[in-house]
Amino acid sequence: MWEESVRVPYYFTPGLDNNRKDAFREAVRRWAASTCILLVETTPDPKMSVEVGNFKSNSCWSDLGYNPWFSNYGWVHQLNLGWCNNMMYLGSMIHEIGHLVGMNHEQKRPDAVESYHGHGPYLKMHWGNIPTDWRPQYELDRKSYVGSADDGPRDPLRAMSTTIMEASCIIPVGMPLTPWIQGNEIW
Repeated sequence: MWEESVRVPYYFTPGLDNNRKDAFREAVRRWAASTCILLVETTPDPKMSVEVGNFKSNSCWSDLGYNPWFSNYGWVHQLNLGWCNNMMYLGSMIHEIGHLVGMNHEQKRPDAVESYHGHGPYLKMHWGNIPTDWRPQYELDRKSYVGSADDGPRDPLRAMSTTIMEASCIIPVGMPLTPWIQGNEIW
């Protein structure tokens, strides 16, 4: 049982609609119920908080990782709700909170497509089928998290598990569905 928690303060940009706010608050509740990470709604403070808003309406994203000390250098942490505009995109919001706390996509792990410290490769990439503009989403990031001590069911590093990843794969209408995944291969 977790006795401690990590608190991440956030605030909504002025004028953000209630549908997005309500759905994001539910995503926050889901994280709190499953991990030791508590996102706490606060008053606007770009120096120590995450700014949640609609900065670009055709996408839904988060900065990767939260470090309040970066704010001393003028960096405002942002989570863009864009097309994540209601409860239908709850899974995507949960997914983006994972990025906010430092979790990257599984296919970007250093052990995804090659051996790394005795682990992997776990995926076989069919690079010829991945459009050039999508390739950065599948290229390795050697700084990505690759394992946990598995500190129990509320271990925050389990939050990007297959179950949550599957629940968060809601694609908005008109977004390309390629590449596709079959087993451990990305086509």
